[in-house]
Amino acid sequence: MAAPSDPRAASAPGPAARSPERPSLRADAVTLGYDGRTVVDGLTVALPPGKITVIVGANACGKSTLLRGLSRLLTPRSGAVLLDGKDVHRYPAKELARRVGLLPQAPTAPEAVTAVDLVTRGRYPHQGFFQQTTQEDRDAVAEAMVATGTLDLAARPVDELSGGQRQRVWIAMALAQQTGVLLLDEPTTYLDVTHQIEVLDLITDLNRTRGTTIALVLHDVNLASRYADHLIAMKGGAVVAEGAPGAILTADRVREVFGLDARVLTDPVSGTPMIVPIGRHHRATTTPGDPPRPDAPRTDAPWAMRRLTDTGPTDTDPTDTPADHAGPVRPPRGGAPMTTATTSIAPIVAIDAEVIAVHRLSPHYRRIVFGGPGLEQFGPDRDPLDLRIKLLIPTPGRPAPMLEVTDDGWYQRWLAADPDARGQMRTYTVRSVDDETDAVGDVRRTVTVDFVLHGVPREDGHPGDAAGPAAQWAAAARPGDHLCLLGPNRAIGGRSGIEFDPGPARRLLLVADETAVPAVASILASGPAQTGDVYLEVPTADDILDLPPVPGISVTWLARDGAAHGDLLIGAVRSALGLTCAHRDCGADCVLLGYAAERMTVLPAPVLAETGLDAPETLLWETPQYSSGGELLDEARPAEPGMPDDQLYAWIAGESGMVKHLRRCLVSERGMSRHRVAFMGYWRQGAAQV
Repeated sequence: MAAPSDPRAASAPGPAARSPERPSLRADAVTLGYDGRTVVDGLTVALPPGKITVIVGANACGKSTLLRGLSRLLTPRSGAVLLDGKDVHRYPAKELARRVGLLPQAPTAPEAVTAVDLVTRGRYPHQGFFQQTTQEDRDAVAEAMVATGTLDLAARPVDELSGGQRQRVWIAMALAQQTGVLLLDEPTTYLDVTHQIEVLDLITDLNRTRGTTIALVLHDVNLASRYADHLIAMKGGAVVAEGAPGAILTADRVREVFGLDARVLTDPVSGTPMIVPIGRHHRATTTPGDPPRPDAPRTDAPWAMRRLTDTGPTDTDPTDTPADHAGPVRPPRGGAPMTTATTSIAPIVAIDAEVIAVHRLSPHYRRIVFGGPGLEQFGPDRDPLDLRIKLLIPTPGRPAPMLEVTDDGWYQRWLAADPDARGQMRTYTVRSVDDETDAVGDVRRTVTVDFVLHGVPREDGHPGDAAGPAAQWAAAARPGDHLCLLGPNRAIGGRSGIEFDPGPARRLLLVADETAVPAVASILASGPAQTGDVYLEVPTADDILDLPPVPGISVTWLARDGAAHGDLLIGAVRSALGLTCAHRDCGADCVLLGYAAERMTVLPAPVLAETGLDAPETLLWETPQYSSGGELLDEARPAEPGMPDDQLYAWIAGESGMVKHLRRCLVSERGMSRHRVAFMGYWRQGAAQV
């Protein structure tokens, strides 16, 4: 987007310029956590409308977790977060984004995006699905950039800006969103003191001129005291005290919350409480009135340094960022890049992968991290996106089989082997590929795969008897277990096994059931340059996972909770595309939210004229380059200018019947070019995948 025309005409926001309603946001007895670990337990707190609330506390006390719960990035295990009395999870994603803005901790901008393009992403919640930028959007962007002093940076790439400049651009994006509530997670992290003051002054200006309700997490208690109207002090996932800084910041309270002996003086500039740590050194004299320190460690005791080296758990994003996919299995497709490279180097590698960690993400998800020396040969060197690999699941009681894949005949040899000895082959997408340097400087590569445990899990967390061999294996996997992992050879490079390719598209539509959620999570973790919508269907509300937030991309979760597979995705996408609702007897908001599943009945798909689009009863797999039959599509046909899809790229994956229905919606009913859509049937109901 070019810089707004005549931007200097836009004035800094004032009370008369815009006075948004002051919504009420509160947490009501919420319990929040990660990977089976509870961080916040039964907490109730409310943000005073039109005020600045600052959350403080020691590391791992639950500050960031609480903010993520308030913003709907983290689903409460119990309790609710209420916006104007309504559960935030009952709001459509775009409607919530028009009312509540979030600036996460250390946000990352897409590569090479300019400042004005990033700020423009704040207008996405105000746009329709196919709508382009309007004059109202351009005015809002100009106003936000003038208010934050970033107009002169409009054409500069964000990754070339200083830390303070970048943070002001991110805040400008939040201003352009024009929400009544703004949540900021440690907005001053990594900034020098000058830029910290600059950012906090800007936040205060926003509150004072627009009346925006603001909540932020800060580590610096003195800055929190200076800028907060309302202070929340947390310890151990609970609120210890809240109120005006002058009422709650006492020496005893500082000791209780932070374990720090300090004197509380009056800030000579702001008149607010100022914390002066005492410590064990650098004390000029013993001042009358210093608090007694009966528990002070001896200075000659080695354990006196323990606090400096303790590394406990934190409440920021855990390494286990949720996402999942239980796999479908597709035999190698003729002509597929993974099996037909003509180089003398084998296009794929078979690795004896060892399980080094297992994490329970939710009732239906297990995350397994694989290591092993052979993984240094595994590619790619870029973001894995929706990279597919194959896993050989061992037969229970039999050793993990291994394969030789030095030529194209490996798959036929595997099929000809004894079924019990060869195991079961399943296809999965990679959640992440990570490189770490060990103590001696060697780089160790790990591959993370998220498994879906199909069926109703038993009380012990294992899948039911109806689950397939991969789910059974994943549920029982322990560190030290092995299996054979087949994937692209790192030496080949390229995009082998990757389908996601939006090209020049500016907007995304990502649709997935639980088996394709890990691929979506990986795509979002790459920081796509586009804006767009994501619709994800999972078995239960407890399976809603923590995904990487991306500016300009809204995520809508749909929990089936008993509804038929794919119904909620079909209804949500049809509604977003402006098509006739596929349901009858549905509640007012059930199509977008999917939490009224018991009131929804899916009508049969309409009988369409013959279009040549119906795939045979196999897994549907069609990308902008290849049809579902594997034929190369006509590459000379570009999207026609002015067509509704000329800026849109759609990626739809999951159960084949759902994917097939949505292909009809987009291609037959909406008129999208097949060259701008990737349809991938990861599995098919009622069919065992091999």
